[in-house]
Amino acid sequence: MPSANHGRDSPIADETATLSVLWGNKLSITSLERLDPATLLEDMKRQEQALDDGIYPVDNRDRKTPDDWVPRHEAMVRLTGRHPFNAEPPLCLLNQDLTTSDLHYVRNHGAVPRLAVSSHRVEVSGLVGCPGSFSSLIAAADRSARHDSGDTRLCLAIVAKS
Repeated sequence: MPSANHGRDSPIADETATLSVLWGNKLSITSLERLDPATLLEDMKRQEQALDDGIYPVDNRDRKTPDDWVPRHEAMVRLTGRHPFNAEPPLCLLNQDLTTSDLHYVRNHGAVPRLAVSSHRVEVSGLVGCPGSFSSLIAAADRSARHDSGDTRLCLAIVAKS
C-alpha cells in the first residue's frame, strides 16, 4: 500500500502529474490519491456522469463500433485492430507501484456492456462461502476483508492471433 504522503515527491504525485499531462486534466484521478471503496464509487459515478455529458473523448478509431461510447486512455497500444478493443499500456507508463484502471491491459472478446453504477447488481453464488447480491462496490467491500497484494498478469492474446 502506498504511503499516505501524497506530496510533490511521492510516486502518486508523479503519476498524477503524468496522467494530467496525458489527458489534459480531463480525467478524474482521485482514485489514485484515495483508495477506499466509497471514494472509488464516487469517482466512478463522476466519470459516468462526465461520459453522459460528453466530456471524455472517444477515440476516432472506436467510431462506428459497438464500443463507440467508451473513453480510452490515448496512450494505450492497440493490438488487434479496431474491435474488439485489446490493448496494453506502453511500459514507460508502468513504472510505479500502482497502475490506474485506465492503464490496465484490456482483453475483450466483444462489446463492453453498458452498465450504470447506480443500478447494476453483481450476484455471487455457487461454491462460495458467502453468497450474496451486491448493488454497489461499497456493499461488496463491507463484506470482504481488505488486503493489499501485488500480482503479475499475462495474456497470450498475441499468440492466439498468430
